[in-house]
Amino acid sequence: MKVLDVYARVSASASTGNMALKIWDDGGTGTEGTSFVLNSSTWRILTGSEHQPFDISTKTPSLVNSFSIGNKAKSVNVEKRISALWANVEWIEATAASLSGGGMNPATIGVGQ
Repeated sequence: MKVLDVYARVSASASTGNMALKIWDDGGTGTEGTSFVLNSSTWRILTGSEHQPFDISTKTPSLVNSFSIGNKAKSVNVEKRISALWANVEWIEATAASLSGGGMNPATIGVGQ
């Protein structure tokens, strides 16, 4: 596996606010992404620069499966809204010679904390 990419569909309440996406790894350590602006009552999917990539090249599928994803509010007194939160995993398929009794399946990520 190579990279985990987290992104979302977001909005704010009656005023503009800021938030960041967050990934908790298999050990429970949180990594916060870049802060982005939520526009008042306008739904949008985050742009490429607002995604949160995470290197998983040293992780096994079962370890990645224990990751959690979520968000961190960066401004107060503004309602932040997420209608969808996605985690995409890019991986390289194992060769037949490297498999020991089974294929590699893509990991699924649980929405977290």
